[in-house]
Amino acid sequence: MASNTIKARGIIIKETAVGETDKYLTIFTKDTGKLIVRARGAKNAKSKYLTAQLFAYCDFVLYQGRGFYSLTQVELIESFYNLRLDYERLMLAYDIISLVDKYIPTGHIELQESQDILLLVLKAISKLTKKTAVPELVVIVFQLKFLQITGFAPNISNTTSMDNNRQDIAEVLEYIMSCEISKVYNFSVEKDIEKGLERVCKQFLPKLELELN
Repeated sequence: MASNTIKARGIIIKETAVGETDKYLTIFTKDTGKLIVRARGAKNAKSKYLTAQLFAYCDFVLYQGRGFYSLTQVELIESFYNLRLDYERLMLAYDIISLVDKYIPTGHIELQESQDILLLVLKAISKLTKKTAVPELVVIVFQLKFLQITGFAPNISNTTSMDNNRQDIAEVLEYIMSCEISKVYNFSVEKDIEKGLERVCKQFLPKLELELN
């Protein structure tokens, strides 16, 4: 492989049309975080990049120029096609990838953070494809773990005071915060606890917004 060509594994979190035939793909990668890549001719019906669509988890080969990346090869790993069969779940999956695009800057981030975010995105979207999953809870858990990975983990003592010392909400939150990403969706809760966790997200996500601004 040429020295100006790199391999990257990641998921497409945004696509933007460029002219009549090209697209810019925003890819969240395992090793280098968020990259913006030009896919020339990707909108053509016979393009070799037709699998490079939103939510596609792929192995990419990229040409790295001065300040830009161009797509040269793509091999699909998982399309998460079933999302497209349920509009509500599709929109929630879109909320997940939009959150990553909004809060993670383009360019290099710490390797562990990049790997953790990608794994979390994949786990959340995969969970949304399963009919047994509670879609709103999937997004809430994603938001909480995302806050933790980016350094804005909720303070459990503060969250209990928000909900009149609801120890059950605090216990579930503590489980989510301490759980490995690969196992973070191995639980279920009652609706009132889900709503309590949602309130925690609404309290702490603006703090991430302020940090960016």
